[in-house]
Amino acid sequence: MNSGALVWLYSVWGTSQTDVFAVGGGGTILHYASIFVSPYSLEIREPDGKAAFNVRLITQPTADVTIKLFTSNPSECTVSPESVTLNSSNWRDGINATVTAEYDGIIDGSQLCRVFTAKAESGDPKYNGVNPADVTVTVLDDSPGVAIFSVYPTYGISGQPMTVTIKGAGFDTDTKAYMSPVAGGAEVQITPLTLKDENTLSATIPASSTGNYTIRVAGVSNSHEMINAVSFADAAVISSQARKKAIIVAGGPYLDNVLWKSVRKCANRAYFALYSQGYTDDSIHYLSVEPYDVNGDGINDVDGYSSLSALSYAITTWAKNNTDEILLYMAGIGETGSLTLNDKEKLDAPTLAGWINDLQAAIPGRIIVVYDASMSGSFMPVLKAPAGKQRVVMTGTAPDQLAYFLNDGELSFSYPLWSSIFYTGKVYQSYNTAKGSLVFAQTPMLDADGDGLADTPVRSKRENTEIIIGRGRSIETNQPIIGSVSPNQTLYLGQTGAGLYAGNITAANNISRVEARIYPPPGYEYCPKELLGSVSPYLKLPGPDAESKYKNTYSAFILLGRYDIYVYATDMKDYNSLPAQTFVSKSESMPPPPVPDTPPCTVSIAAPEMISVAGTMAVAKSSVPKCLLSLIAERGFYWWSETEASGLVAAPVSEEEAYSLTVTGLKSLRTYTIRAYAKTKAGEIIAGEATTFTTAAPRIPQ
Repeated sequence: MNSGALVWLYSVWGTSQTDVFAVGGGGTILHYASIFVSPYSLEIREPDGKAAFNVRLITQPTADVTIKLFTSNPSECTVSPESVTLNSSNWRDGINATVTAEYDGIIDGSQLCRVFTAKAESGDPKYNGVNPADVTVTVLDDSPGVAIFSVYPTYGISGQPMTVTIKGAGFDTDTKAYMSPVAGGAEVQITPLTLKDENTLSATIPASSTGNYTIRVAGVSNSHEMINAVSFADAAVISSQARKKAIIVAGGPYLDNVLWKSVRKCANRAYFALYSQGYTDDSIHYLSVEPYDVNGDGINDVDGYSSLSALSYAITTWAKNNTDEILLYMAGIGETGSLTLNDKEKLDAPTLAGWINDLQAAIPGRIIVVYDASMSGSFMPVLKAPAGKQRVVMTGTAPDQLAYFLNDGELSFSYPLWSSIFYTGKVYQSYNTAKGSLVFAQTPMLDADGDGLADTPVRSKRENTEIIIGRGRSIETNQPIIGSVSPNQTLYLGQTGAGLYAGNITAANNISRVEARIYPPPGYEYCPKELLGSVSPYLKLPGPDAESKYKNTYSAFILLGRYDIYVYATDMKDYNSLPAQTFVSKSESMPPPPVPDTPPCTVSIAAPEMISVAGTMAVAKSSVPKCLLSLIAERGFYWWSETEASGLVAAPVSEEEAYSLTVTGLKSLRTYTIRAYAKTKAGEIIAGEATTFTTAAPRIPQ
């Protein structure tokens, strides 16, 4: 529409969560974003580059509109402020928020980091619950020098040259590449070497004898190597590897939901890990709800849409052709006994079991199933192997647990699993690594012998039976060692920060970063993000200082209970230390010493009492002790179901201990779990015991 042109608005004919559609004069269709975010994408550069985006409204609100902001990966970028409030004075011009790059000290190329906008909170029904568009941020790497991330293909026939693609960062016309036998021998320069872009080199590796080889890239200021980057073997071994195949399924209900992008990152990580172990485009069948060029060669690597028909074909037809062994990896949104493949279809456990039983009857070797989704453990007993067949089943959670894909999927079961397989090729070792790296309350399960039961303890069944993926590429490293960490600490109500440190770190290479991973108390996973705010499970520990310590303060100990903390050190070659452990316990008591002659205050929130329950709404009642009222900023309820994320309703604190609120947006004939909570002025969250209730059937008009 031209500036200054007048268009009569005849009728509003539809709305969506973020948009308004209307019919104007002459039948013109007008489209407005009710909460407008601009721009939708930003570019910033390490170490501390900044860029801003604006959030504004299209009409004047009748009440304040508050939108909380947080980032997908705080280790790459942060956003300030953590919320914006639009009102009758600033709605038209809006408020700017600033995104800042975080320096990670390693050469990792450009990284994506998204700013998520929470649903608007407002007394104006026109804006309350509207979810504005997110902002995609590209963080450009500013670390000097070159780095090598991957090489593909990784398996060549002895005595024949092999053309490979080298992916990395910092490449230019001065970059050179070299190769040397891992077992020892002279290093030779790889020529010809073609620069595709700053992240890609094309090289022809000369004919080489059987064995494993390290590839090193060198720039003007540094060099970086990948041990066991490629292997050469005789034609029979290469043919055997070609008969090992993999199916990757990235499930998701729609393209623009937060979980989907994290699932896709984990699926792509699986693709790269398999590539590193000798699989090829021909031996990997990738199903996804969108096309994607995983390896950067300009060709779509997705073989089909994530659907029941495509997965049935992959398992019962494609996988049977000249195959000895199959690995199936699935990730997405799960429920008890099912995985969502797309916006219309779900895969149930018995259907999957029938397909892979049919497949296993037709191939001589084992089937490995890796499934990461909420309630993924519910598949394990159904996927029991037929008599006499080898099968390994690995799930990201127990049957009744949620799965998490945070920090763009890096905080999940899947991402560290595939990262470990990338470096080691060992199934059981990688399972242990992934299980030990989880930040949230989920329990992975492993059935190593196909009996449909989780192994306890797992190690007892695999000490001498490690399964190797593909060519078994393994990188032995000199890991950094952390000599000391901050002692265990106790915090009281009103105290939300604690200092953390790591010291006496020894390493063969220079340390690039030290960070703490914060594991919250049980129950964290059900707290709505709107209530928690921008709480990162990562904390960078800058240093070293004069005492050779890396230290920082974490200021988000806001839940009662024990926070387990694992500290890792990473060197310039991106090798990680084993974790050093400490904890911070958040007490429900007031700070000592108590005020003389003051009776103790019981910090407890009453379990919700359901006053009434209908088909799509309910009324809940709870109370807080009177001695806490002066400390509390808000109180309310949050709830969730097996298939829905947490909802939240809040109200300011009054002088009354008891309070009741109406819960809306429920679905009929569904069981919900609900907790009452209070949020202190210091930002702490005190939650009571949970109550369950089931909504009524929908009312049928008479």
